Amino acid sequence: KRFQLNICLQLKSLYPHMLNVTKTLIEYIQNASTALDARDFCSRYTCDVISNCLFGIDAKSFQHDNAEIYEHSRKILQGIMAATASILPKKMFPPKSERFFINLIRDSIEYRVSNKIERDDFLAHVIAMQQKKNLSEVETLGQARIFSN
Repeated sequence: KRFQLNICLQLKSLYPHMLNVTKTLIEYIQNASTALDARDFCSRYTCDVISNCLFGIDAKSFQHDNAEIYEHSRKILQGIMAATASILPKKMFPPKSERFFINLIRDSIEYRVSNKIERDDFLAHVIAMQQKKNLSEVETLGQARIFSN
């Protein structure tokens, strides 16, 4: 099955989540006692926006230097860069990081459904599609992974 969510129509609903992450970024910059690495804080911001908008999870990249989601995201990006740089076919995602995100998606869906948590983000749309189209867990994870990777 092809990707079935119309992400463009949902961008407006993600704005409040992006704004909250932006406030965290501003706080991080204002409280910095030393010079900041622009690439690092932009990566952290991107990680927090994506994890917040996709999974409804605060990655806490600005609060913790080695935040788990941030570290796995970096590893996946490094895998993509290494795979595209080489001529030979190569697995782009480190297996440990790929498993981490699959488990994160599965656990987030399970937690939201069992605790009746509603939030207007990407994962909520995946859950709604799963229920509406009666998708299996594998199909649901595939839908979520298409956008997250």
